[in-house]
Amino acid sequence: MTFGEAIICPHCGKNLESKNDDYFCSPCNKIYYCNQGILSFVEENPEETGYKKEYFTSLSEAEKKHFWFRARNKLILFFIKKYCQKITKQKHRMLEIGCGNGNVLRYLRNNKIDCQGGDLFIEGLIDCQKKVKAPLYQIDALRLPFRSYFDIVGMFDVVEHIDKDIKLLTQVHKALKPRGKILVTVPACKKLWGRYDEVAMHKRRYSKKELMKKIEDSGFVIERVTYFFSFLLPILILFRHINMKRNKNLTNDEFLKKEIQIIPFFNTLFLSILGIERTLIHFIDLPIGSSLIAIAKKDEYENRIF
Repeated sequence: MTFGEAIICPHCGKNLESKNDDYFCSPCNKIYYCNQGILSFVEENPEETGYKKEYFTSLSEAEKKHFWFRARNKLILFFIKKYCQKITKQKHRMLEIGCGNGNVLRYLRNNKIDCQGGDLFIEGLIDCQKKVKAPLYQIDALRLPFRSYFDIVGMFDVVEHIDKDIKLLTQVHKALKPRGKILVTVPACKKLWGRYDEVAMHKRRYSKKELMKKIEDSGFVIERVTYFFSFLLPILILFRHINMKRNKNLTNDEFLKKEIQIIPFFNTLFLSILGIERTLIHFIDLPIGSSLIAIAKKDEYENRIF
């Protein structure tokens, strides 16, 4: 560990002492235990949840095959390789906040990105542990137990679940090393807002301007922001409209399963279309889409106070 890097107490912010696999805070007299390889820093009553742990089971199978998750993974990897090349060529440490079942985490580690995982819900982390060998943390994203610890932090469709999104981003700023990078994906296009967003416990869909401002207000310097899932946007708007009409009597769980069901022909077709879109994103920013991806770096003013 280099100077300044620390695992800290999420309650008081003081450096923790390690004891075997556990961590101890002298000022608070708190012990943070490692249970079955998962180090837990979660308070009894986290400030926000923003998600239902019951959804992990529904999403687990869809994440393996669904065009949306597969295409997003490839775009995330492209951004890391392009904009974090100097970091990933050296010994590095990345954290995915909201790793859930480990879909993105496993993909990144299979592609030689040294990514660790953090999530509020132990259920997701236990499932993740079965799929990938990586350091895992149970964390409250609004009280991160890290200071200048990671080279890259990724949040992939996580920020929209949190009311206090700027507080979340400033916590990430604290957790990153100087010149570290943040990589974020969020839902966009407010015309798509509907029952799916409510069931998924989204707080908002972002415009490009709003996302950029919040990232910059949190102490970051934007490197690139672009929409994606642009080529499929008209289809997605139509699909959401039909789904709302046809499935209005379904329970929330049934509605969610309908939204993420896999239709093999369309799944293959959409993956091909999104492959073309991803090639285009190599060269230009897309002006509209159902999602946004942003890469930004931590400013070098270490004494910034929030």
